[in-house]
Amino acid sequence: QEELPGKQTGSLGQGDPRAVIMIPVIDTEDNSGSRDVVVGVNGRAWQLKRGADLSVPWRVVEALQNAVADTVRHRNDEGHEGEVLVTKSRRVTFEFIEKPTKAEIDAWHERVDSEFCA
Repeated sequence: QEELPGKQTGSLGQGDPRAVIMIPVIDTEDNSGSRDVVVGVNGRAWQLKRGADLSVPWRVVEALQNAVADTVRHRNDEGHEGEVLVTKSRRVTFEFIEKPTKAEIDAWHERVDSEFCA
């Protein structure tokens, strides 16, 4: 397959198992909880509308599952003043409406794991 200058690379996930997910609309002061979510995998991007049932390739689900944010807070209780606590949480919450089987996901991983950036 010949690469053309400026052409995007990466797969659109046509051979992936499909999942149907829903990203809820969240009430926030800055309205960020109602904005679309953009997910990128290996040079391809998907724009996901909140509040709708969305059929997406499994690679998008994994990108959402792996997108984490660090929450940092400082302890002020006696004996621990200034101690930093870091917890990880998902950047985007979502729920499954339909999910492929574990066997489908495992077979997909065997086929494509070498395609993804480490």
